[in-house]
Amino acid sequence: MKRTFALILGAVALGASAGQAQQAITVVDLPPATAKSAFTFGAVLGIREVSGGKVLVNDAVRHQMKLLDSSLALVNTPLDSVPGLASSYGARPLPLVRYLGDSSLTSDVEAGTLLMLGPGGQVARAVASPYVQSVPPYANLTGMMRLNATGVDDRGRILFQGYVPLTKPDMTVAERVAALSRDTVLILRADFESRRVDTVARIRNAGTTALMGRASEGGPVRFSSMPVSIVDVWAVLSDGTVGIVRGQDYHVDWISPDGTTHSTSKLPFDWKRLTDEDKRRLIDSVRADQVPRLGAAMAQSQPRPQGSDADAGGATAGARTSVPREQGPPRPPMAVEYVPPALKDIPDYYPSVRMGAAMADRDGNLWILPNSSAQSRQGELVYDVINPQGSFRRVRLPVSRSIAGFGKDGVVYLLAGNRSIGFNMERTRLPRQ
Repeated sequence: MKRTFALILGAVALGASAGQAQQAITVVDLPPATAKSAFTFGAVLGIREVSGGKVLVNDAVRHQMKLLDSSLALVNTPLDSVPGLASSYGARPLPLVRYLGDSSLTSDVEAGTLLMLGPGGQVARAVASPYVQSVPPYANLTGMMRLNATGVDDRGRILFQGYVPLTKPDMTVAERVAALSRDTVLILRADFESRRVDTVARIRNAGTTALMGRASEGGPVRFSSMPVSIVDVWAVLSDGTVGIVRGQDYHVDWISPDGTTHSTSKLPFDWKRLTDEDKRRLIDSVRADQVPRLGAAMAQSQPRPQGSDADAGGATAGARTSVPREQGPPRPPMAVEYVPPALKDIPDYYPSVRMGAAMADRDGNLWILPNSSAQSRQGELVYDVINPQGSFRRVRLPVSRSIAGFGKDGVVYLLAGNRSIGFNMERTRLPRQ
């Protein structure tokens, strides 16, 4: 849910400043819910509508997968938080990805395998990742499914984002810095039958924090991070078509399952200019947010001091030892210094989209949450909905609602609530064009 809240806050904050350029665009209001769960969820990290109108809901906070009926009443809890059982959810939040038929996929990171779930949410079998020895290490499907940038085409091939690991033993400091600041990643496609992985496209990704070492011996560790990043977002439609939203100019590239491509022209968007004052304010926000967090994180990654052997009854007075990171007194934050980018290197406009701003419904449409919208009257989220044929409309959600997922024939599942009281799930249906 952290990603959802970031998108909500961004859309609301920028929506108030949107101009009049989009006033002529027709907006469809999503109708009020026709069904609502009587109980709450901690945080929903994916849903899966199966036959009979039932819905499998992945609660990543309470570590449960619940099966609901068509009225959103609880049927059972196929994966629960109780440890040590065959039906245990596990200690980590799991992904939930639609697969062929009524089956779904999740991952077992510790075992390095995928788990196939049946229509009821129970684990049906483990599936080995489709890799061969020649596949590079960035094709780590079981780990990358956690990014929610995953989809399945009509042939059962899994598409996901690749990355370059930062833990290779022969990696130099320069290579680590370059990998951390890399602003492009690959969309990869894994085939279970051929056991091969191929590249579908390259997208622009937000560069993460780049460590820059120390300016002098004993000085603070320097780091850099771009306060505003232009990114591309993507999703896999129900027929296997990949839709990539290019953040640079807000258009969509479509890649069909057979490899053919075409593009939709630029979508309407209210671009908000970033002045130098805005850029400085964003830099100050990054510094205030990341310096304490990074300093604390880097300190925790070091072994903690245990004290002298004399204190512990050792023979050598004054000799200090260390203990594992999770033991001993906590270390004070490490001294770090933020090195901001030059103002000229920061984009002159707020980006059109943020990471995770695209999702696919079950009817061949791509839903895009732009960073600003003139049609948000009371802070509602307003989505741009488009398909490969170019059909476009703008859909406004009810107040204080976010999208949890989709069903067939225009069904939209919404979340209402917050992290302190929990989230109720609602179901509504998008009006036909």
